[in-house]
Amino acid sequence: MLRGQLGELFYQTGDCVLALDAERRVRRLNPAGERLLGYDEERLLGQPMATLFPNPDEVRQAERLLAETESGNAESCVATVRTQAGRLLRARCRMFSLNGEEAGHAMLIKEEPPPGIDARGAGLIRQLNQLAETWISLVGESDLDRVGQSLADLAKELLAADFTGLALVRPDRDGGFEMVQFNFNASRPLFPERLPRPVGLLGLALESRALVRIEDIRTHPDRIGLSTKHPLIGPFLAVPLVSDGKVIGELLAANRPERPAFTVLDEAVAVQLGTIATAALETARLKAEADELNRRRKEMVAAVAHDLRAPITTVVGYSELAGEAGLSDGARERVMDRLREQRSQVGRLLDDLTTASSLETGRLSVEPADVALDALLAELCDSVRVRHPQRDLKLSGDRHLDVRADRVRLRQMLTNLVDNAVKYSAPETPVTIETSAGEGEVQIAVSDQGAGIQPDELDQVFELFYRTRSAARRASGMGLGLAIVRGLAEAMGGSVGANSEVGEGTTITVSLPAA
Repeated sequence: MLRGQLGELFYQTGDCVLALDAERRVRRLNPAGERLLGYDEERLLGQPMATLFPNPDEVRQAERLLAETESGNAESCVATVRTQAGRLLRARCRMFSLNGEEAGHAMLIKEEPPPGIDARGAGLIRQLNQLAETWISLVGESDLDRVGQSLADLAKELLAADFTGLALVRPDRDGGFEMVQFNFNASRPLFPERLPRPVGLLGLALESRALVRIEDIRTHPDRIGLSTKHPLIGPFLAVPLVSDGKVIGELLAANRPERPAFTVLDEAVAVQLGTIATAALETARLKAEADELNRRRKEMVAAVAHDLRAPITTVVGYSELAGEAGLSDGARERVMDRLREQRSQVGRLLDDLTTASSLETGRLSVEPADVALDALLAELCDSVRVRHPQRDLKLSGDRHLDVRADRVRLRQMLTNLVDNAVKYSAPETPVTIETSAGEGEVQIAVSDQGAGIQPDELDQVFELFYRTRSAARRASGMGLGLAIVRGLAEAMGGSVGANSEVGEGTTITVSLPAA
């Protein structure tokens, strides 16, 4: 069997196909095999053939088939195969020799129904088994692409469709949708090179939020949307995926023109599969978010340890120095200034940790009052210049503005913004604080001339524990500063936004109610 033949068999058959190397280890597993056995191909690669059989007798049967294949007398045998979930599956196994580059063997595993079950019952059992194995294999999975592909593959089997796909979408700025992920069940040469646009046929179920069943798209006015490279189709079926009242995607199925149209039963199966798909995708999304949050927490713990170690080490050293006899009054005062500076740094760090904890638990409290912005900014600039005496800090914009805010929290916010600007820009570049009055509000913009933020990260910079790729490379940090700024701004009835040009710098603007 040549490479091309094996590739075609992999994607055209509905039965499990395993490719084995000369040492009888798994080197390929087709999508139908993933559904039947519950294994992801990557997890089974390199495993011995014996992994699939529950006892030595079953392994010996498979070994006998291999020997018979090599002697040219191969037959099939019924054996018990163990799935990823531990379920024992009655199956008929057959071996094929692979020639040329594909030296080794291919094993075809076909589910064998219990004796006395007719074809219809056997088909139902097969579908239920595939559904169960797919669901079990996706429990705890956080890879949305793998979940989407598994569900698209399963839909092809359950609907007996020529083509199936699963699309994930999000709202766009024009009130429509944009595609964020598309999993397509077909041989790899037919996969789209880029994400399709959810228009025409691909947008019907999304816009109507209802199932769409078309007997033949060739006579339908909305037949646009499919790639011109896609094989001709006639029957079409689409089910919207809706979670918490929001459309998150759609399940698609299509047949070639010569195939029969989808039935009412197909509709019912597709709707139920859509419900399962929505649950699996949302579970994967939540798992991915939890994994990412845990990763950020671990990084934060490491950053806290790092950020505390430096000032504590300095405090210990200067404390010992301050106690030495013979130290001049001037030198002792410089030591005390250094100790006070380090105490302030630890205090700011602890304030940020406490505030972040309050934001997460919903226990943050603020006490808004009228605040004279000029006086607060003067205090802030004096503090920054003590800590960064060589840094050029500029004030510009409207003067004599009053805001309605918690004064302590507002200073904490602005300190975080200025410290970020100082940390992530070159020492010779200025940091600017610009104030302006709007309609019923006051804007405070802190700008630097640093590396900037990539466009795909702008929406994430205000998330707790998030650090941009460039920030992570340039300096240590906990990813708390901007999350705290947003939380405090919103708690005081305001908002915060970011503008950035890569290579030119970043501006963070806080808007607060005017007093």
